[in-house]
Amino acid sequence: LSQIESLHRIYRNAGIYITGHGLGGAFAILAATDIKSLYQSADAVYTFGQPRVGNEQFASYYAKTLPETYRVINFADIVPHLPATSAGYLHSSFEEWYQTGMKTYKTCEGESPNCSNTVLPQSWSISDNNINNYITISTDPSQLTQDD
Repeated sequence: LSQIESLHRIYRNAGIYITGHGLGGAFAILAATDIKSLYQSADAVYTFGQPRVGNEQFASYYAKTLPETYRVINFADIVPHLPATSAGYLHSSFEEWYQTGMKTYKTCEGESPNCSNTVLPQSWSISDNNINNYITISTDPSQLTQDD
């Protein structure tokens, strides 16, 4: 956080964007919470294949504090389903769920049953968490279509 503070002093008008993949996505959520409380600034958070980070109270607080957060999930990625909701963990932000061929996505909120939660546990895949899948998503956004 000290490096962010130094840069924030130099570039006061620059936006603060936070990102992470997998466990780094969980760290991004926690870092964004600290940055927002210290600097009243965190323009957006983008995570890729992020696991659940906190309980219902944390999810509610986070959603109100940092509404510009987007969780990108590749089709059957197992990591966003961990730790289990039965252990009290919940996602807090919008989910951008990429389906077939990484070209079509659907937007849902929190733990919606209409996005990645439609994939049955026996179909979850650790290979869908591979960073190369997420790089494919972000390299050519003109090829994407949103599924209503």
